[in-house]
Amino acid sequence: MKFNRSLYILIVLLLCLCKSGQAQDNTALENDSAYISLLENEKVLSARQDSIQRIISQKRDMLSKDTENRNKYTTEITDLETVLFDIRAQLGKITSQLNALEQAYILRNLNNETGSAANDASTIQHKHLLANKFIKDNISKEEMSVMNMSQQKISKLNTLGEEFLQLYEQKTQLAESYKNAPDKQNADSLLVLWEQLKTSSKQIENDFTAIWEPVYSLKYDVYRRLLDKISAPAQLLETLNEKSRNLRSEESEAGSSYDSAPLAMYPSQRLLITEYESALADQLGLTQAKDSLNKVIASIDKETYALPLVKLSQMEFVNFIPVTIGGNQVHSDENPIPELTVPSKGSLFKVEIATYSKPPTTYSVFKKVYPIEYTVLPDGKYRYYAGSYNNREEAVKANTRLRQYGFKARVVEWKDGYELDEKGEPIIAIPVSDAYRVVFPEMTDDIRKIVADSDKELSRIDVDGQTMYAVGLFNEQSEAQAIAARIGNSAKIIGVNLSE
Repeated sequence: MKFNRSLYILIVLLLCLCKSGQAQDNTALENDSAYISLLENEKVLSARQDSIQRIISQKRDMLSKDTENRNKYTTEITDLETVLFDIRAQLGKITSQLNALEQAYILRNLNNETGSAANDASTIQHKHLLANKFIKDNISKEEMSVMNMSQQKISKLNTLGEEFLQLYEQKTQLAESYKNAPDKQNADSLLVLWEQLKTSSKQIENDFTAIWEPVYSLKYDVYRRLLDKISAPAQLLETLNEKSRNLRSEESEAGSSYDSAPLAMYPSQRLLITEYESALADQLGLTQAKDSLNKVIASIDKETYALPLVKLSQMEFVNFIPVTIGGNQVHSDENPIPELTVPSKGSLFKVEIATYSKPPTTYSVFKKVYPIEYTVLPDGKYRYYAGSYNNREEAVKANTRLRQYGFKARVVEWKDGYELDEKGEPIIAIPVSDAYRVVFPEMTDDIRKIVADSDKELSRIDVDGQTMYAVGLFNEQSEAQAIAARIGNSAKIIGVNLSE
């Protein structure tokens, strides 16, 4: 539900009038032409924003179903995202202007009770903590202004949070579509959308932080100060301090665990602040406020935005090129043999043709075979491969031709980045090691539970240029294999030489 600014300010004014019995400001916001104009512009822009977001969502849905027109939809979405970015920028400026007018208004009309009315108010309890006399008497007008606006800000945070959840779902679906992209053209169009979603998510995170951080910091400082002022029991203060320390520890670790650390930590931060408010209300005997705050505490879901990081590891696509012998295209000093490239997804077949202790000094040893790639083996030798095929049958035919041409050739297969042995199992080079790690590319809730059960450290490491999750160290390879089996086919075991 949209927040009605005019109604909010009018209620504040009426409350002030009821308390004081006299008009306190002749310039009400509902009569301020500049303020009303800003509200109207905000309403129009918000409607346009909602409309464009719906269209973008529809386009993305069509893009995932109609693969033949990916480029068309990608271009249309890119154009719409640009318009949406401009609208959000305009809304940000309007929001800042409205906030400035509203805070100035509240400051003009705040805490102006006089005479017996103020004395009578001292005996009245309010369910809203800030409306109680002790609170108003012990914080500045500037602090009260920001804190009075916090409820409106929380409403805006909820809106941003919903947008974040929608984008998160879209990113999750897109990452899955990318993993199943049939070719480079489709994958590249999805990468464009991925970058747009990342940009939109980051903008929401920045807007969220800009709104919440000042309120969180101020409330935290104010309520700690007030609890000290009333000499709250040491045990209560230590309990709250312990919760605060635990939260800071969670915040320091949140960056690598969640898709958005600021949003993930927001419910826990809000819960901490509300517990401070409840403790203060309890110490002051403000039962109505305490009951109201306890209902808020019960309603806060700490897991709302605690979503695991969505990653999209860019895949390498290989052009499948058959072997030619004695053709016009050959390797030379001007066209040197490149290093082997293996795609991280899918199957690749090549024909191994030679292994040398050092690179040959002449290209003639390859007898005008093209194309050729090389890789350096762990022992420092150079291995050379010919051709690139997406199926074994064509690679076998090439292998037969190359054998007839004098090469001691054999077909080699890679799948999802790993070379396969004769049984079709991935060949993983494990160095002489003192311990082992289990590595895998993506984190899920099920894997997180498996890791927790293992009582082993979870970390991130770089494996051949790719960021992976790692569990371990394990002293025995059998222990690592047991965890790898539970995690599934994506898990691999690597050795760790502790002497290095």
